[in-house]
Amino acid sequence: MGFKRLFFLGFLMSLLVSCNSGDNGLKKSEKTPAKKSIWRAWIELNDSTDLPFNFEWTKDSTLIVFNAEEKVISNSMELRGDSILIGFPVFANHFIFKLDTNVLNGFYIDPDRKNGRLKLSGLKNQDQRFLGDEKACCSINKKWRVRFSPNSPDEYPAIAHFVQNGNKLKGTFLTETGDYRYLEGNIFGTKIKLSTFDGAHLFLFTGELIDQEIHGQFYSGNHWNEPWLAVRNDEFQLRHS
Repeated sequence: MGFKRLFFLGFLMSLLVSCNSGDNGLKKSEKTPAKKSIWRAWIELNDSTDLPFNFEWTKDSTLIVFNAEEKVISNSMELRGDSILIGFPVFANHFIFKLDTNVLNGFYIDPDRKNGRLKLSGLKNQDQRFLGDEKACCSINKKWRVRFSPNSPDEYPAIAHFVQNGNKLKGTFLTETGDYRYLEGNIFGTKIKLSTFDGAHLFLFTGELIDQEIHGQFYSGNHWNEPWLAVRNDEFQLRHS
C-alpha cells in the first residue's frame, strides 16, 4: 500500500500539534533547566543517518522546536531520577535524557511504534541545522515536479517548493493527500538536506542535483524510506482529490 496511504491520517493529527502546547499529565520541576539557550539536536534514524533539528529552552523551562516558520511548543517537563522527561502535545511521544552543562544524551521514544526508541543527542549554543559551510552550487528556488518511488508500483506525484537564501533552504513537498510539513535545511554544493521534527513526525529529505535533476531519498523515522526524483516544471499540477 505504501507510505502515502498512511500519511493523510498522520497529517490531520499533526495539525493539532503545530504551535500548541500540552502537558500530557506531566509536571514541570523546578530542577529542570531555566536559562534561555539554543540547541542543535539530532535523532539517529539508523547507523549512518541522523535527523537534526533546533530548539530553544526559555527561562520558564519551555522547549520550543523550530521548523522554518513553525514552532512546536512543549512545557511538559519532569525530573525522573537523574534524567529529564519532555512530553509533546497530543501524542505520547517524548524525550528522556541526561543533561550535562552543554551536552544532552538520551532517547526519543514513540511508545506506540515497534522499535520506537531512537538515540537522541544535542549540543548547546549551536543554531546550525545541518553542518557544513560550502556555498550552494546554484539556485533551486523554482517549482519542481517530483516522483516518489519512481518507476515502481508505489510511485506517486508531488510538487516541491523551495525557498533558498545562500546555502540556507526552506520548503515543502505537496502531495495529493497532504504535505510533508515545514522543512528546513541547507544546500551545500549540489547536495540538499531538509528536515522537520514536530514531536510526532520525523521527516528527512536528502538529495543531489545531477544534470538538472534532483535525485533524493526520503526518510520517515526509522520505519520508512523511499527514493524521489525531481525536475524543474512550473506548469505541473496535481490532480484534484
